[in-house]
Amino acid sequence: NDGMVTNVLIQYLLWSKSVVDQSINQQMDVEPREILERVLTQTMDVQSIARTTIGLRFVHLYSRFKDWTKTNLDIIFPDVNSHRKGWKMTWEGYIAATNLERDIYLDLRPQYVIAIRKIDGLSEHARNRTIEHVILVFIHGLEDLNQSLLKRLAASEKPEVRSAIFRSMGFYLNSLVKKPEVKGVGEITDRCREYWEWRLNELEPSGEGERAALSG
Repeated sequence: NDGMVTNVLIQYLLWSKSVVDQSINQQMDVEPREILERVLTQTMDVQSIARTTIGLRFVHLYSRFKDWTKTNLDIIFPDVNSHRKGWKMTWEGYIAATNLERDIYLDLRPQYVIAIRKIDGLSEHARNRTIEHVILVFIHGLEDLNQSLLKRLAASEKPEVRSAIFRSMGFYLNSLVKKPEVKGVGEITDRCREYWEWRLNELEPSGEGERAALSG
């Protein structure tokens, strides 16, 4: 199983990083990283579970081997036009397992742009998780509405995508009610209100159903 082998390789890399002696550490992890690079290069055009595994463990690789990970983003997330299967397998793993982190988002923002463009081709779970991340970026103030990817997402012609935005934002606000210790709730609700007001202004007469839901 190539996914299991890849996971063992990553586990070894993470363990080797804990070795105190840096000279020993460097000797231990060079070859495994080269093997990982070969795996990534050789699986760009196939539906390989190895890629999904790398996506699932992306946050660990990023936190322990940040420079290596950033240097190899072009093979971790290969060009989607030339290597659609490879990109999708990595993204599906990444988005399923990773909570939104500011630094990772900033480095992977171009991949989020692609994910929005390819949203219809993602699995339902990956689609919903991508939507959740994009919403969180906006409501936590990492981007204002005009800069945010949320605007691009809301422009989708698919009603299920727009419904998922509304549903995810509602669930998140509802969860905040149960967590009074969370700071900045007022700012979060203000941003949600800003988005809803913008959507209401954007809606055409044909969007009465969505208008009623937003108004309610």
